[in-house]
Parts: sequence; structure tokens; C-alpha cells
Amino acid sequence: MSKTKKIRSNDSRTRSSRNTSSRTSKSSNKNIKRPKQYIGCHASIANGILEGVKYVESIGGNALQIFLGSNRSASLKTKHKFRDPGEIAEIKNYITENKICLIIHSIYLLNFCSFPPNSGRIQYMHQNIQYDLKYGQMLGAKCVVLHTGSSRELPVEEAIKNMIANVNHIIGHMPKGIMLSLETSAGKGKEIGWNLEELAQIWKGIRHGNGNGKGVQRVGICIDTAHIFVSGYDISNVKGITDYMKKFNSLIGLKYITNFHINDSRYPVGARKDEHRGLGHGLIYNTEEGKKALKYIKKMASSLKIPIILETHGAGGKSRGDEEGGQGARGEEDGYKEDINLLRVL
Repeated sequence: MSKTKKIRSNDSRTRSSRNTSSRTSKSSNKNIKRPKQYIGCHASIANGILEGVKYVESIGGNALQIFLGSNRSASLKTKHKFRDPGEIAEIKNYITENKICLIIHSIYLLNFCSFPPNSGRIQYMHQNIQYDLKYGQMLGAKCVVLHTGSSRELPVEEAIKNMIANVNHIIGHMPKGIMLSLETSAGKGKEIGWNLEELAQIWKGIRHGNGNGKGVQRVGICIDTAHIFVSGYDISNVKGITDYMKKFNSLIGLKYITNFHINDSRYPVGARKDEHRGLGHGLIYNTEEGKKALKYIKKMASSLKIPIILETHGAGGKSRGDEEGGQGARGEEDGYKEDINLLRVL
């Protein structure tokens, strides 16, 4: 077993909790369950959100990520329709009582690089992300994940400027009690934020965009392992993932990681093409060195109390609906079960 140095962070979450169970009597320990590390997958809500939660539980997970409606349309008409406040309360109570971590993923069609926030051509995007934030907060979700977008025909600097302005606008209108999480980019096409320097540029603009630095407390980063691999960071070994995390900590800070997307990749390092694979079935974690790197990031997530979400098999669930369409979507229930179990036993 290889030994790796811990990356120091000022955040208190890096300090592992001490086990105080020895101070209690054996009888009192019988009914106490040690909380598991949050590990789960993207799930379908075709049969309802609560069914998606129960599906993830049935395959050994205690964390899930969902779209709140169709991922193929930006119209609010295609969003999940809650029957009444009772449905929301039922879901929130269930995930609270069963210690489930819920994460919302915004739809892929939102590109906040395209126009500044005062443009009429981008208001439908703001309505869509605010829907996710509003209902995510009501459901007790940890965060809403948002892709950093693409510059397309715009100069990169203008696209970054638009992204920063729009995120600060979102911060100014989002409810309290939930975070916005910017996902690391694969660098496909003209996606921005695909390297750490550019991501840090966006981050620093958001941090100071409100003039008082409060924005940073409402925003975090979602690290997708497949994305950072194909963007050019070789994390298929312990040294590679350690170097990446050290640089991330230096430029942004480990304490701002809200969640991990742990995915393997069909494509090699630096390909800037994005297609996910099951753990060990791609080019990141298919070797002994890769497995050691996976164990490293799993331990880091445990130490920092960061939930892990798998997106290795599309939207998991026994019945698949229109809201999925994730990369490499196969809907393999056994695939997610296998990946979750692999992470549990590492």
C-alpha cells in the first residue's frame, strides 16, 4: 500500500473526526450506526423523486444526484411538477431521517457564457436555474451543479466575463441554505474553465464580484474526474491526483469542493472528449496505479466529508424517463451497484 502525504487546508473539515464510541457503554452502542461516507449515483426521477432516492438506497448508496425535470428542454413546463407542499415535505423528511445526501444537477442547455445577465436572451436560463435552487433548497439538497459553459463565437475573455456576471447575479437571487457548484470542464469544443488557471480566474471573479466577497460562501466547485483527466491532468496514478489537488488547493482551496463526480473515461488524458465509463472500464482506473489513485481520492472525500456521485451509467433506475440523457447513458442498475460497492470496499 502506497503512502501519500496529506494536502493541508485551513478548512476544519480536513481534520478527521475522532471516534469517541469507546467512551460509551456496549449497551448504548447497539443502536448506534456509524454514518457511512456519502456515495451514490445519478438517478432517474421518471417514477418520482422518492422512488429515485429508494433506488439508490437499494444498490447500497446514500447520496444521489437528479435533474428536476427534462434535461432536453429549458422550458419550465418540462420541470418536475410537485403535487403539493406535502410531497416536498415527504421527500425532505425521508432524506433527512435516512441520512441521504441530495444533489441537483442543472440542465446541460444552460450556457451562462453567452450573454450578460441583463440580456433578455438569457432570462429563461436564470428562471431555470432559480427553479432548481428554489426547489433544491426546499427538498434539503446540498447544492445545484452547473456547467461553466462554452464561449462558442465569443472571445474567451468576454465569455468568462459573462459567466462571472451571471453567477454573481444568480447568487444575488438564490435562496439561503443551498449552494451553487461549478463543475470542472472537460475542455470539449470551446468550453471554458477546462484548466485550473482559467477556473481560478472565474472563481476569483465570482469571489470579488459582489464587492464584499460574500459570493464565495454561496458557491463551490464540483470536481469531475473524467473531465479533469481528458482536459489534460493525468490523475491515473497517486502522484497525478496529488499534484492536481495541491494545485487546486493553491489556486482555489480544498474547502470549496462541494462534491466529486467520480467517473472513468473512454478517452485518454488530454483528449478533450467527454464520455464516461464504469470504474475500471475506462482509462483512468483500469490499472493497479489507477486503483490506488481512486483509493486516494475516496479517502480525501471521506476526510473532507465531500459526497461522491457516480455518473458512470447514465441515470440509474428501473424505469428511465426523459430527464436523463447523461453521457454514456446505459441505465445499468448492476453497473452502479458494482461501482458503489467498489468504492465502499477500497
